Amino acid sequence: MEDLNSIILDYFIVSENDKVLTVKLSRPQKKNAFTPGMISELNWLLNYANEKSEIWIICLEASGNVFCAGMDLKSFQNREYEKLNSGVELVDLPLGKVMRKSIKPIIAKVNGPVLAGGFLLINECHFVIASDKAWFQLPETGIGLFPFQVYESLERLIGKRKALELCILGQKITAQEAKEINLINEVYNEEELEIQGNIWIEKIKSNAPLAISKGIQAINELENTGNSETQEVLKRELEMLRKSQDAQEGIEAFFEKRNPNWTNS
Repeated sequence: MEDLNSIILDYFIVSENDKVLTVKLSRPQKKNAFTPGMISELNWLLNYANEKSEIWIICLEASGNVFCAGMDLKSFQNREYEKLNSGVELVDLPLGKVMRKSIKPIIAKVNGPVLAGGFLLINECHFVIASDKAWFQLPETGIGLFPFQVYESLERLIGKRKALELCILGQKITAQEAKEINLINEVYNEEELEIQGNIWIEKIKSNAPLAISKGIQAINELENTGNSETQEVLKRELEMLRKSQDAQEGIEAFFEKRNPNWTNS
C-alpha cells in the first residue's frame, strides 16, 4: 500500500507519531459534513492503518467548531458538487461499514456538535470522549428523512427505546446526557479534552496491541455474521425515502429556512 506521505488528501489532516495515527476531519467551512469523496478517503486511511503494524491506535478529531454535521445533502444528490480525489479509489459504501473495517482501536475526541450521520462516526469508535460544549442531535425526521443507518448502530449502544426516542423526536442532548445513556465514555471541559485524550491513548498503548486488534477483529466478525447486508439495506431505504415528496419538501424547507408542509407521500 502507498505510504502516507505519497498521497494528498482533500478532507483530512493526518499525522503519524509514536504508534498513533491522528485523523482530523478538515472541512470546517461545511461543518465537516461528509461526502462520497470523504468516505472514500476515510476508507483508504483505515485500510492503511490496518496494514501498518507500527500503528496501534487511531485518534479521530475535527477542525472547526462542529465535529460533524452528518451527510452533505447536495454532494450525495449530485456528484457534480464534489471534485473527487483521483489518488483514492471511490467506494460506494455506507460510512458505518467503512468505520467498522478498523481493527485498530479508534478514540474520538469530540470538540463540538455531532448531528445526523455524524453519529455513524462516533458510534463505530471504540472510545469517545467529548467536550462539555459538545451536543448531539438526530434532526432527520424534521426534514422528511429517517436516520436508518444511525439507528442500527445506536440500538446496539443504548437500546431500542432510547434509540427510537433520539431518532423520532430529534431532540438535542448534552454531552453529559450522552454519557448517561452510554453514547460516549466521558465528558471534560474544553481545556482538559486534549490532555485527557492523551491520557486515554497512553492507557490503551500500555496494553498488548496484537491482542487488542485481534479482539476488535473478532468482534467485527461476530457483528457481521448473518447480518452482512444490513448497512446496504438501510442505505437503500434512505435513498428511496430521499426520493419521496416529503423528503424533497423537507430538504427545500431546510435550505429556505421555513417550516415544511408534510403530505405523507
